[in-house]
Amino acid sequence: MLGPIQHTSMPFDPARPLVTAPHSPPPEMPSASLQPLPPADNGRDQFERRQGEQQEDAAERDMRRQQQRAEAMRAFNGAWARLGALQRMAHAALGDGDGPQAREAALEAAAVAVSIRDALPGVSAGAVDVPMAVDSARAGVGAALGVVDLAGTYPAHPVEDRIAINGARHRVIEAMAGVEAVAAELLAPVGTVILTSHLDVKA
Repeated sequence: MLGPIQHTSMPFDPARPLVTAPHSPPPEMPSASLQPLPPADNGRDQFERRQGEQQEDAAERDMRRQQQRAEAMRAFNGAWARLGALQRMAHAALGDGDGPQAREAALEAAAVAVSIRDALPGVSAGAVDVPMAVDSARAGVGAALGVVDLAGTYPAHPVEDRIAINGARHRVIEAMAGVEAVAAELLAPVGTVILTSHLDVKA
């Protein structure tokens, strides 16, 4: 019968170290190369992101076109208002025999014609009725030429004033040619070869 201390057949050796069960090592963490990667964008995500970026770009382009057209319309309307005032100014100058005032009307009319030519592409950008914008530009530069020619009818202009008025007339004719060049681009169907008429600026 066994007592409090169990007898074994193996004698106890006090110099023999005690053997304990080894501790199990902690589990090794997988290396970085084996770590799972975050899920990549699938084709649908990439398509939707590109589509969103394209829509934003289109919205920005549309906003820029609207701003450009608004600025051009202000310039266009201002040009028409100024041409009316210049016509009255030229008539008054002729009635009063004021050659310098007639010359100033001619020079400013030429500047207005150039501004109409420069504003036409912006006015027509996205316009509902492009032919109407072109016709308005043509009428504007024609009115400017009328002011210059009216100012030139003053009989007592000195030579330098006549030279200045002739220079203004040439600038108006150049502006008219520019309007026709823009009109040819705006009104030509897609894929059509554009042939612009030549205006003699020395006329």
